[in-house]
Amino acid sequence: MKRFLALLIGVLAFVPASSLAAEPSVTIELPFDKAVLSTKSAMVIYKVPPGFSPVVLRGEKEQFKEGYKVPGDDADLVHLLLPLNEGLNKFTWVDPSNEQRIKSLSIYRIPASSTRKVMDTAAKTFIFHVPELEKNCSGCHELSPDLETVDRKLPTGVLCTSCHRDIISGEEVHRPAGGFTCLYCHDPKYAPSRFTVNDGEKQSCGTCHDDYIAKEITSKQFIHGPLAVDRCNTCHTPHAGFKKLLEQEQIKDLCARCHYETVNQNMTEGLHADNPCNACHVSHGANNPGFLKKDAVEEMCLECHEHVREGEHAEMHNHPVSYKADAARKIRPMNCISCHTVHGRKDITTRNIFENSQEQKKFCERCHYD
Repeated sequence: MKRFLALLIGVLAFVPASSLAAEPSVTIELPFDKAVLSTKSAMVIYKVPPGFSPVVLRGEKEQFKEGYKVPGDDADLVHLLLPLNEGLNKFTWVDPSNEQRIKSLSIYRIPASSTRKVMDTAAKTFIFHVPELEKNCSGCHELSPDLETVDRKLPTGVLCTSCHRDIISGEEVHRPAGGFTCLYCHDPKYAPSRFTVNDGEKQSCGTCHDDYIAKEITSKQFIHGPLAVDRCNTCHTPHAGFKKLLEQEQIKDLCARCHYETVNQNMTEGLHADNPCNACHVSHGANNPGFLKKDAVEEMCLECHEHVREGEHAEMHNHPVSYKADAARKIRPMNCISCHTVHGRKDITTRNIFENSQEQKKFCERCHYD
């Protein structure tokens, strides 16, 4: 037996190391497991044995093609840009020859505007642009130019978009992002990480939009909550989004993030189901309660429902569409929404308001109380 082992060792000594098949494995360099990111995608960098190409899955069926591979003597280095859904994303590396699961990686995506919280105590925020992480890539990439002295008008975004490829993908691209002037808003100094926004969001946006902010926001009696706490990016994206105003989502979906009790499934059956929220409300600042565009509710409603003056309400014995409070007559103030639920399903006809005589009595007593 000893002679056999010695002979085997001698044979193996003459076999090139590269001809010995390496065990399938995946070593993830970045990001770490249970990383929390706010971006729509994550650049995942991992090592595999030379020539080995595992399949990357999200869930059981969603498959992603292999990214850019850099061949090496001991291992191949792969750069793969993976799209992220909001919440938990669990990726799995699988050996295509036998469907064996080799490695898994969990990434949480929590947008800056989201109200979600990660309950996993092991999860933590991933920030790449700190010295200890950047140096892992500086062997191949030039990540430490003298950005502190570079002219802010130079197209530094060309470098940024090599990793942040989806940053300018959208219906409308913000002019600074489309012009690759990233350093106009982002600070290149480590403080503690590079490329954070120079000032607060409202101050940073005000560099260009100062006239609009002064006229339409800060001068108003009521200021929308996100703006009041300096969070323009709750609704807008600074890079690329929907339409000219760069909304992060379609307007109704955007409002539903916070106003989910109002913008709910009931609206799909209502008269205003197809109307965007900003048809009646202003988004930033207003002098009217409820951020309404008009001072009087009935004035705004009658812009579209002019026939109400002479039609439906005339049939109701000329019931007024508005009335001031009168303590002597025990009458509360009245306007259109005293009877109609604007955001709900029962907002159209008198049939939906008055189901029968008893219901009509109860309904009227809401204003005509004893």
